Amino acid sequence: MRPRCSAAAAYAADRKKVLKELLRLKARREARLRRLLAQVSRDERQNEANAREGDTQLARLARTRHAMLSWRGRATVGDMGRRAREMQGVLRGVYALNEERCRLRQARALLEERRRALLQARVTLMKQQEKLTLVLTDDDYQN
Repeated sequence: MRPRCSAAAAYAADRKKVLKELLRLKARREARLRRLLAQVSRDERQNEANAREGDTQLARLARTRHAMLSWRGRATVGDMGRRAREMQGVLRGVYALNEERCRLRQARALLEERRRALLQARVTLMKQQEKLTLVLTDDDYQN
């Protein structure tokens, strides 16, 4: 005659299976969070590279503007019109770069906020994993 499993033993086995499955799901979620954090890091590096490039262009335009404004001498009407159009182009470039810098600052703030949220979610997840592991090891010691 085969011994029957008691209801308590069946419950404990089922509970252990559920906890192991939860632990596996938490590990998958942690891997996904790590991938998302890596993507945020790549986006932050790209944002910083774009900001450095914009700063370089802005410095170049500032030098050009300074050279145009510090020019002394005589010029014909046509030459003055050409210089005015060049100055207008420089000022448009400065305006566009300042808008781009503002957009990059906003993107940086969003990335920092996203990083904080992902890190908080990862910490919470790791605490949950630790609790599940403790429950599983306690069950193993009790059985």
